[in-house]
Amino acid sequence: MKPSNGNTLFSLYKKDLLSVKFESLMILATIFLGHLYFSYKILTGWPEPTILGVTSTIFFIVMFVIFIGTFTSVSREWSNNTIYLVMSLPVSGKKIFLSKLLAVMTQLVILGGASILVGSLLSSYFLGADIIAQVFGFFSTHQLLKVLVMGIILLFFGIIQIILVAFFSTMVGRAFKKFSWLITFFTFIFTNIFIGKINEFLLKALIAPVDRHLSIIGSTNFDGQFLVESGLTTQFFLLQLTIILLISTGLFFLTAMIYDKKIEL
Repeated sequence: MKPSNGNTLFSLYKKDLLSVKFESLMILATIFLGHLYFSYKILTGWPEPTILGVTSTIFFIVMFVIFIGTFTSVSREWSNNTIYLVMSLPVSGKKIFLSKLLAVMTQLVILGGASILVGSLLSSYFLGADIIAQVFGFFSTHQLLKVLVMGIILLFFGIIQIILVAFFSTMVGRAFKKFSWLITFFTFIFTNIFIGKINEFLLKALIAPVDRHLSIIGSTNFDGQFLVESGLTTQFFLLQLTIILLISTGLFFLTAMIYDKKIEL
């Protein structure tokens, strides 16, 4: 009986997750040990607000390590000779890269979530639980919750786009027998520059001049009240999200096509 598309995708997804199981456990252990070490340093003399910088630094290091692993998730198929197993299966490049994308996003959600959770708990312990309540109260009071949600959505899909650029760059690099990693690196850099130019051109061409305030400008009055003017309008949000989705879709299908062509060769 021929397996369904869903079962095939799930099998590939499990294979990709298992391939990063060890490094994921190492990252998870590093998160806990790193926070434990710096918590000890704070308890023995470091200023308590240091925990904010520590938790932020650990989070971004975790994200960076996972991102670097994105490049190896494709080349690993060749180095471990699992590419020949994949070639024997009736699967397309689209399923291959969709499973890899889901595996990377799973890592980001679980490991990034663990880092945020541990950091939030330690920040509450050292600085008091009131600080988190004040942060949420700030966004609620100044009606910034909508802006925050839109920003998180754009960040989420922006991360997916960056991952797809990494997949695409790796496949371009694999097309060359020599200087593969160097070609991958420059392809990644120039692809992001090219995407940035396309994004800038489309925004200038489509969005109204009155809505071109693309940053959040903050100022403080004499009473200490934080005044915020947000240019992240609904119009800009929808346009930017559409551009990201269109570019990401194009990258996904282009990468899958390159993969299929390389397998055929």
